[in-house]
Amino acid sequence: MKSQPVPAIMRVPAFGRVADYVRRHGVWRTLIRAAYVAVNQLVRVSIYDAMTMRLEHINRSLLVQDDLDCRFLATDEMRRFAAKCDDRRGKMLSRAADCRDRCYGIIDKDILVNFGFFSRHPAPLLGDLEVHFDHAYWYMYGGWTAAEYRGRRLHGRGVLGGSLEILEGGATALVTVTEWTHYPSIISSLRMGWQPSGKLVCLGSGPRRMFFATKKAKALGMCFEPREKGGST
Repeated sequence: MKSQPVPAIMRVPAFGRVADYVRRHGVWRTLIRAAYVAVNQLVRVSIYDAMTMRLEHINRSLLVQDDLDCRFLATDEMRRFAAKCDDRRGKMLSRAADCRDRCYGIIDKDILVNFGFFSRHPAPLLGDLEVHFDHAYWYMYGGWTAAEYRGRRLHGRGVLGGSLEILEGGATALVTVTEWTHYPSIISSLRMGWQPSGKLVCLGSGPRRMFFATKKAKALGMCFEPREKGGST
């Protein structure tokens, strides 16, 4: 039997990076992050914030209008852009196309500069795990922006553009997860309008892992589960 992949232990950052972290995120958040990293030197623990988005939560001020083409891509477009991307991004686009997930893209002169995915079925996370959720919701994952376009808040535009279209189409809500101490992602998510909705935890590694979800996350049907052998990666 082939063994399951074990996630890498969190690395202890260099002093210079810690000082920069304090400057950007403050002492309290730095201490929480340090404790999280320290615990991960002893036992693998992954903590994620569950979040929800409803129509009334969307920060519409981020949906600016310009000459960029913002829309859901057809499956053949996803495959065409996958052939032009680097290996990692190409695999993400190809997998989403194979799974029939929806991809909201931002295009500049036939160049895909931002994309994110929206799914109705369990989505991959943490190597060989996946996130489950209530079938009434859509799950948003995999946001990416080309390096030369970062700083223009395209991630927020893409996430909210796709969310708005799905929610106006009748969806109850969207859900997603954000790593507990990844503060830039958390700040960005809150700015968009995502609402904190509990936590998901994976403790340990390999076949003896344990999974936990808070009451608020369970109410959304959210939990971690091992991905079935032979499932999409």
